Amino acid sequence: MKSNRLKFIGGAVVVTLLVAITAVSETAGRHGHWGGRDGMFGGAGLGFMVHRLDLTDAQKAQAKQIMINEKSAFQPLMQQMRQNRAQERQLVEAASFDQAQAQALAAQQSQTVAQLTVEKMRMESQFYQILTPDQKTKLNAMLDKRAERFQQHQQGQQPDQQQPANQ
Repeated sequence: MKSNRLKFIGGAVVVTLLVAITAVSETAGRHGHWGGRDGMFGGAGLGFMVHRLDLTDAQKAQAKQIMINEKSAFQPLMQQMRQNRAQERQLVEAASFDQAQAQALAAQQSQTVAQLTVEKMRMESQFYQILTPDQKTKLNAMLDKRAERFQQHQQGQQPDQQQPANQ
C-alpha cells in the first residue's frame, strides 16, 4: 500500500514537473511572450489555478522569472528520469531479470524523484511568496478542495457524495 502511494506521488510529481517545464519552454518559444493560450497561465493544471488567482502583470512576470530560474535545476533531473526509464525498459526486456540491478535502479530513481520533489517545492514556495494574502487564501481553498476530491476518489466516492458523519 505504501509502495503504491509512493509510486503515485512520484508519478504525480514527475507529471507536474513535465507540465511546468514544457509550459516554460513551449510558451516562450511559440508565442515569444508569457501567457499564450497553451501556456502556464491559460492551460490546465497549475495554469488553471494561476489563472483563477487573477495575477497582475507584475506577478505574471515574477512567475515567469521563477520558471526560467528553476528550469536549469529541473533539466538535469528530468534527463536522469528519462535515462532511468530507458534502463528500466532494458531490465524488463532482458532475457533474465537482474534483481540487484533493479534494486540499484530503483534506489537511483527514488533519489532523483526526491530531488525533483525538493525542486518542485522550492518553486512552489517562490510562487506562493508573490501572491497577495487574498490570493493565498483563494489558492489554499482550491488546494483544500482538490485534496478533498482526491480523498473521495481514493475512497471510491463521487465528488458530490457525502460520507456519513459516524464513519
